[in-house]
Amino acid sequence: MSHNVYIKRAIEQSIIRTSQTFPVVILTGARQVGKSTLLQHLVKTNKIKVTSFVTLDNFLDRELANNNPEVFLDKYKWPILIDEIQYAPNLFSYIKVIVEKQRQINKQQSYGMFYLTGSHSYSLMKGVTESLAGRTGIVELLPLSNSEIFNYSSIPFLPNAKVLTKRNNDLKLDNKKIFEIIFKGQYPELYNNPKLSSSVYYESYIQTYIERDVRNIVGVTDLLKFRRFLESVAIRTGQELIYLELAKDNEISTNTAIKWFSILQTSKLVYLLNPYYDSNFKKLTKRPKMYFLDTGLACYLSKINSEQTLELSSFSGQFFETFVVNEIIKSYANDGKNTSMYFYWFRNNSREEIDFIIDINNKLYPIEIKKNISPESKNSMQYFPILSRSKKEVAEGGIICMTNELKFKDSKNMLIPLKTI
Repeated sequence: MSHNVYIKRAIEQSIIRTSQTFPVVILTGARQVGKSTLLQHLVKTNKIKVTSFVTLDNFLDRELANNNPEVFLDKYKWPILIDEIQYAPNLFSYIKVIVEKQRQINKQQSYGMFYLTGSHSYSLMKGVTESLAGRTGIVELLPLSNSEIFNYSSIPFLPNAKVLTKRNNDLKLDNKKIFEIIFKGQYPELYNNPKLSSSVYYESYIQTYIERDVRNIVGVTDLLKFRRFLESVAIRTGQELIYLELAKDNEISTNTAIKWFSILQTSKLVYLLNPYYDSNFKKLTKRPKMYFLDTGLACYLSKINSEQTLELSSFSGQFFETFVVNEIIKSYANDGKNTSMYFYWFRNNSREEIDFIIDINNKLYPIEIKKNISPESKNSMQYFPILSRSKKEVAEGGIICMTNELKFKDSKNMLIPLKTI
């Protein structure tokens, strides 16, 4: 791709829908996932209307927003796009006053008044809860998905035979490129500017994140120790979250490990996959699994220096699993769905385990994730029947792997090519 070519984002329609039903639209997500680029594209193509654009990365505008919010909001009149709103949390209460005044004048003309972006969700959610509850539509943008990179339709993933057969026939993604993508990661700038070195990009990314978000917003002072903590989380992607281990490895207290991990969550760098719970089961694990939301950033922090090194390393399985989980999460997020509602993993005290469960429409879809091209169903899907004890119906399932074609193992379960996600 040539430099500065806009990559069409699958979440566009979700943002447009939200702008037609809420006065305030907040687009949240990690740094550099393309939030302001996306909104500016929607403005340019007349899909949303904005007359003012301001970024609070600009020191003078940030000072004005913090010290004199009324003057700021008089200078930049709505409909307005405010980038990096977390730098001026004072604005929320003033935005509320403007929104309420307009709703009283004409409720229909109060939709799409403010478009706000932010990369640190704690301060955003605090502002929404205190000032803008019920007036705000929140949309989460994640790094690029495979469907966006290779320009094919994005739909929420389900191991449904009809849907997967169609997608398998439509897509031409080469398995040889999988570890190249896993290593490179999926931040838009790496695809807009192919000459950009991923290692240079990620080092700059980490420095900016630690300096601006970790130090300035949440007040962590030992930045070197925090970076080591970040690295130790990255190397554990796809594993259970055990705070005691993170604390021990980084010579910090367990409470500090809990606090620092929550920073990574609110910065949208990591995702927690909750354990499945059902009262029909006894002694299920209570620990979530943690996944870095971009495999390229996780590779860099784990000091993996090439896709070949990654593919041959002992970490390849967990990075492959992280990539798959991320793609499934994105397919739901890009459809405007809440990604904390539908996904679980399963393990009981007999260590019978299922990697991933989609819980939707009162049905459970069990999924195993294996790097091998042809995993043996006997070993990989043997625990699916355990879910029959659940209160919900067990639907189709399968193994997502590097097989080239969709293959049916039995009437309900399949080998699912990675390219169909």
